Amino acid sequence: MKKKGVSPDRADFFARENRKRLYFAISLATIFLTLGFVAYHYVEGWDWLTSLYFMSATMTTVGYGDVVPKTTLGRLMTVFFMWVGISIGFYTLYSISKFREVEIDARMKKLIGDSSR
Repeated sequence: MKKKGVSPDRADFFARENRKRLYFAISLATIFLTLGFVAYHYVEGWDWLTSLYFMSATMTTVGYGDVVPKTTLGRLMTVFFMWVGISIGFYTLYSISKFREVEIDARMKKLIGDSSR
């Protein structure tokens, strides 16, 4: 009787695709975060650390409120960075979750033995 499940070739394909998705998501989040904190540095005149801090708080939906944009352009940028940044953040979290599901769980099953046989 054949074992139910995904063939090794297909499993490797899904694992590769998940790794690509994870690398893409992390790269996208890093590029967007960098774009944002550089923009705030020049538009709002904040130092680099404050710009990074604000952009991180915005992308993670924390939004402490201790640093706020004063210019109209800075406020418009914030609306853009909120919508796009939060979406990228959720995509990154999804990619991490999918990677864990495919890669880590498969390794754990091999380690402890799959009891569904």
